[in-house]
Amino acid sequence: MLHPPAAPLFQSFKDALRENEELKTQIVQLTEDNNRLQAEQFELDRLRKLYELDQNYMQYDKIGARVIARDSEKWFQVFRINKGSADGVAVDMNVRSRRKKETGCFLSQTEAILCGYRDTG
Repeated sequence: MLHPPAAPLFQSFKDALRENEELKTQIVQLTEDNNRLQAEQFELDRLRKLYELDQNYMQYDKIGARVIARDSEKWFQVFRINKGSADGVAVDMNVRSRRKKETGCFLSQTEAILCGYRDTG
């Protein structure tokens, strides 16, 4: 049994431990919220850039795609994207400053226009 003067101190310590656990839980929640908001801000910035690009080239039909692979020998010259003929992509179409070399049903291989000098001779 605790002496009467120690009882309030012990209760105060228990309250501090409980509050500490509540604050730890709150920190975890706020960290998750912050990470989610940062990811959403990154996506918003990316979408704003895409929208601006779309507005600059309104006269052209556009298909959004992602680079899914690069040629190991020509790292900055040849790319594979995740769109193909099923998406309306054809050989020799431009891919935002890149030209199609091959087109499959669901993916395409592209080449940077700067590398197209071989085809101009």
